[in-house]
Amino acid sequence: MKRALLALLLVLLTMVPVGAGIPDRTAPPRPGLPPDLKMPPVLKRQLPNGIPVWFVQRKKVPLVSVNLLFRAGAMQDPVGKAGLASFTTACLDEGAGARDSLEFADAVDMLGADLSANCSFDGTVVGLEVPTARLEPALDLMADMVLRPRFAQADIERLRARFLTSFLQMRMDPPSLANAAFLRAIYGEHYRYGTSSSGTAAQFAGLTRQDLLDFHRQLCHPALASFVVTGDVEPDRAMKILGARFGSWTTSSPALSDVPTRAVPARGRGIFLVDRPDSPQSVLRVGMVGVDRATPDFFPLQILNTVLGGSFTSRLNQNLRERNGFTYGASSNFAMRRAPGPFLVSTSVQADKTGAALAEILSELEAIRQPIPEPELEKARSYAAYSFPGEFETCTDLAAQVLEMQLYGLPDSYFSDYVGRLLEVDAAATARAATRALAPEAMALVVVGDARVVTPQLEALGLGPVRVLEVEEFLGPAIQIPSAQP
Repeated sequence: MKRALLALLLVLLTMVPVGAGIPDRTAPPRPGLPPDLKMPPVLKRQLPNGIPVWFVQRKKVPLVSVNLLFRAGAMQDPVGKAGLASFTTACLDEGAGARDSLEFADAVDMLGADLSANCSFDGTVVGLEVPTARLEPALDLMADMVLRPRFAQADIERLRARFLTSFLQMRMDPPSLANAAFLRAIYGEHYRYGTSSSGTAAQFAGLTRQDLLDFHRQLCHPALASFVVTGDVEPDRAMKILGARFGSWTTSSPALSDVPTRAVPARGRGIFLVDRPDSPQSVLRVGMVGVDRATPDFFPLQILNTVLGGSFTSRLNQNLRERNGFTYGASSNFAMRRAPGPFLVSTSVQADKTGAALAEILSELEAIRQPIPEPELEKARSYAAYSFPGEFETCTDLAAQVLEMQLYGLPDSYFSDYVGRLLEVDAAATARAATRALAPEAMALVVVGDARVVTPQLEALGLGPVRVLEVEEFLGPAIQIPSAQP
C-alpha cells in the first residue's frame, strides 16, 4: 500500500504544476469561494550533521509519517544506464541490515507499518507510515534500508525479471506505446526525458549489482537528504530518535549533482504513427516541451489547464466526448519538473474519427490562447479553489505538500496563499501564459492505431508528412526474461 502511495506522491511531485516567484496577493477573496488555506506551522530543525528536518504536527490520529527526500532521481541516471535510479530504489527494501528480503518485509508488517521507496525524475523518497507507539523500531528498519541495503544478487535478478516483464507488457499496451513514442518525439533519444523513468529493457538488462552499489552511494547521500515528519509526534522526541539513527551519518564519497539540465524543445510540428493493425481505436497524444516548476505562469496555467482539459467539463472533454462522441474522455496536463516537462493532450478515439479528433484538438489549442470569457474563467477558478483543500486531508497528503516545498524551494506561505492566487487569475493572464507556453504549430501529434485506416485521415489534415515509428525506435529491442529464483 505504501509503495502505491509513494508512487502517487512522486507522480504528483512531477505532474502537478507548482511554481514560485508569484507576486503577493492583494485582492480579497471573492464572495462564496473558500478562504485561503491555513497550513499548520512548519517547524524547521537540523540534525547534528546538518540534514534538515521539517515538522508539521497533526494529532487527529496516532500515526506518524516520516519521509526522507533525496534531491536526485532518474534525471541523474548515467548515460547508457537509464533506469538505474528506479532499479536502485526498488531494491532498497529487498533486505537490509541483518534481515533478508522476507525477514525485512515481516519486520515491517509486525509493526503495522508501511515502508518503501520510489523515485521520479526530480527526487527519491523513502517513506514510512507507522503508529506513533512503534516509531522507534520502525525507524531502525528505515535506517537499515537507507544506509545498509543488501542488494542480494537473487533479489536483484527477481526484480529485474519483474521490470523486464513490465517492459514486455508496455509493448502490448497502446496507451503505454503512445506515451513512450510521444516522449521520444518531443525530446529525442539523447535527452533523459525522452525515455521513461524506468529506462528501456535493453539498458535495464545490462545493469549490474556493482552499478546499483555505486549509484546508491551517490544517491542516498546526506548532502542530498532532508526529512519531513508529519502526524502525532512531538518534535523533540522525533529529533532524538532521528538523531540516534541519522545524526552521525557522513560519507567521503561524492553525491550526485542535483542541478537540472535544460530540455531541448522539439523542432516544428511532426506527425508520428505507430501501426497497430486492426485496432478499433486510435490512441492520441498531442503536445510539446512545456515549462518548468519555477515558471512565474504557474497560476494562470493552472486555471488555463482546468478550462482546456483539467476537469470533466473542460473544453476538450465537452468537444470530443459530449459534442462529437469521439471518445469517453479527453484531458490535458502540464508536467512541470525542475527542467521543462511535457505538455500533453491525451485521448483515445474511434479509428475512423482519428483525423477529425486531431483537428478538433488543434482547434481547441488555438482557441485557448485567446482571452477566456469571464463566466468560464470564474467556473475554473471556483473548481480549482474548492478542489485544493482536499490535498491536505491525511498525514500522507500533508507530507506530499511539504515535500514539494522542500524539493522546489517554495516559500513557507506558498500553500497558505495558494487559493488567493488562483482567484486573482484573469483572462489577460491566461492569454499571456498560453502564448508563452503553447505553440500548436510546433506540437507533436502521435497516433497509435491501424495505419491502413488512419494514414489517409492524417494526410488529409495537410499538416505535413506522416512518419511511421517502429516500436524498437523508442522502446528498444525486446529482451527475453531470464529465469529467477523464487
